[in-house]
Amino acid sequence: MRFSDIIGQYEARQHLLQSVKNGRIPHAQLFFGPAGNGKFALALAFVQYLNCQRPLPDDSCGSCPSCLKISKLAHPDVHFFFPTTTTKKVKKDPESKLYADDWREYIKECNGYPDINEWYNYLGVENKQGTLFVRDVTEINRLLGFKPFEGNFSAIIIWMPEKLHPTAANKLLKNLEEPPESTIFLLIAENPDQVLGTVRSRCYQFKIPKIAQSDLANKLAHSYHLSDDEAMQLAILADGDYLAARQLAKQPDDRLQQMEQFRMWMRLCFDHKYAEINDFAATTSGLGRERIKSLLEYGLRVFRFVMLIQYGQPALVNTVPEEQEFVGRFARAVSNIPVDSIAKMFEESIQHVERNANTSLLISSLSIKIAGFIGRRR
Repeated sequence: MRFSDIIGQYEARQHLLQSVKNGRIPHAQLFFGPAGNGKFALALAFVQYLNCQRPLPDDSCGSCPSCLKISKLAHPDVHFFFPTTTTKKVKKDPESKLYADDWREYIKECNGYPDINEWYNYLGVENKQGTLFVRDVTEINRLLGFKPFEGNFSAIIIWMPEKLHPTAANKLLKNLEEPPESTIFLLIAENPDQVLGTVRSRCYQFKIPKIAQSDLANKLAHSYHLSDDEAMQLAILADGDYLAARQLAKQPDDRLQQMEQFRMWMRLCFDHKYAEINDFAATTSGLGRERIKSLLEYGLRVFRFVMLIQYGQPALVNTVPEEQEFVGRFARAVSNIPVDSIAKMFEESIQHVERNANTSLLISSLSIKIAGFIGRRR
């Protein structure tokens, strides 16, 4: 992975390059930001640049032995750790190194833009949630006993440190604070607030923003042979998330289907049709956690748009015409309802889905709370 392979993120690239040129590379960095913004790709490109044998002024060469090995995720000084759980392949004591081949294949398939739910589906873990176990940290601490074998730096890349088991996180702290010479830690997180505070405090925190719409549209137009207008519409809907944009490009009607599903859901809540709400929750639960999380994220997006309208900033509602019309009507319908409270409930519900909550009960409970807000205000 070279910096030139990354979608946009020019300022983030320059920040990392400048840290190398200044000789001030933090030994532990926490890359964080919204899903699909290229955090992992940036970390991988950064490590490749650090270990490149023939670096260019603003990128790795991409052709030296070190670059080729890192591009295949097979460099002896670059080590990856990520959430795992038991599967048909590994029936007990899961850890990252047991899934190394699967990880390489998955990163190759997703072009360096991994998604936690995609990764779980790739492993076939069904409804189980992954964890970074004490066994992973034991392996990290073992690896830190070796000097770089052939590169300038040894790199420990931990993807989704939110999933670190508390015991594992505590076992990591000493080496995270004072790693051996020529060793760097790169932690890649989506929800830094879910990372143990003692881990966060030992890292330089580097916020990676969403991908700019123009950069995302250019990537979609090139990768999926779309017109400029089609690519820009998908980029607007994806809101800086390449993972969502990629899904929309493969299934272009998916966001409109979500809008219809959300509209139907809210109508049931407005009309206080509790029996039908239970049926909706049961049906939705059967779609799987990834689809449920996607629906909740869509609902959160709508309520955030509504808040912008309520705060007198309708120009900031950046979406396609069909969705903009729906959001405008919906904002008028909920004009006397505390949508900030409902948005917070959606955020909490997304977290509960990630933590393996009963999705049918979760949707039912959320619906009843929304109906309660509406009932008090109508």
